[in-house]
Amino acid sequence: MKFKTRSLCLSDYTLIDGVHRLFEASNKSVLIDIRTSLLHEVSEYIQTPINTLEPLHTQIDINDVTSIRLHLVNFLNSTKYNWTRIEDLLSADNVHHMIGPDYLLQKKINISIQMPGDAASTLAMHSDCISGDSPWQLNLWIPLTKVMGTSSIYLVSTTESINILDKLGKLDELNTKSLAGYTELSELMNACDKEYIKEEFGMLSIIHPGVLHGNDVNTTDNTRVSLNIRIKSIFRPDIQKDHPDRGVGSYYQLSNLSSQYLFSKKLTKYVG
Repeated sequence: MKFKTRSLCLSDYTLIDGVHRLFEASNKSVLIDIRTSLLHEVSEYIQTPINTLEPLHTQIDINDVTSIRLHLVNFLNSTKYNWTRIEDLLSADNVHHMIGPDYLLQKKINISIQMPGDAASTLAMHSDCISGDSPWQLNLWIPLTKVMGTSSIYLVSTTESINILDKLGKLDELNTKSLAGYTELSELMNACDKEYIKEEFGMLSIIHPGVLHGNDVNTTDNTRVSLNIRIKSIFRPDIQKDHPDRGVGSYYQLSNLSSQYLFSKKLTKYVG
C-alpha cells in the first residue's frame, strides 16, 4: 500500500490542523546572505566554485555529504552568526504569534542536505516528542533551496499522528514484539496521508515537532539544503521524563525577552 500524498504551498498559509504555519521571510536579504556564505564555504571545502545549491549533487560526491554537512554545522554555529537576531529578522511576528514574545532558541543550528537518490539522507516517519523534545516547542524550518515533492519533508495530520502514537504506546505497554501488532501499526502508517511542503526560496515554515514527519528518497532533480531551529516559550513546560540534555544552557539559550517579562522578573523579589 502506498502513501497518499499532496503538496502544501503558500495558499495553505495555516497548514495541517492549524498547528503549522507557512510564510514568506520578512527579510529575504538575510536568507540570501546565509546562502551566499554557505556557497562560499562549500566552494572552499571542495576547491571548486559553485554558484547555486540546487545542483550541488552534480558537483560533490554523495559519499562526501556527511563531512560537508558537519563542516557547515560548525560554520553556522560559529560566532559569525547571531541566530536570535536572524530568527527575528526572518520570522517577524510569526513566531511571536504562535509561541509568545518570551522564548528560548535551540543553541545548535542544524542543517540538512538531501541529494537526489541518497537513501542515507532519509528519515523514517517519527515524532520528535517521543525522543526527548518538548511537545510545547516549535521548529522553524528554513529551506535555502526550493523544495517540492520528495526533495521536501512531509507531515502527517494531528489526528493520524495521535492514532499511530497511541497504537505504538499500546505495543510498548504490552512489551511484546507481536507480529500482528506491528503489522497493524505498519499498515496504519502506510495508509495515512503525507503532506509534502512546497516552498520557493524565501519561504519558511513553523512546524510542530510532535506530528509524525519525515522524508523519502529524493527523486527530484534538485538537492535540498535546509536549516532548522527549535523554539520554546519560557513559560511552557518541558516533557515529564528526565531529559537533562534538553535544558537551558545545554540545549536551549535565552533568545527573546519582552519588556513585560523583564519588568516582572525585577518585581519577583518584592512579592511573596
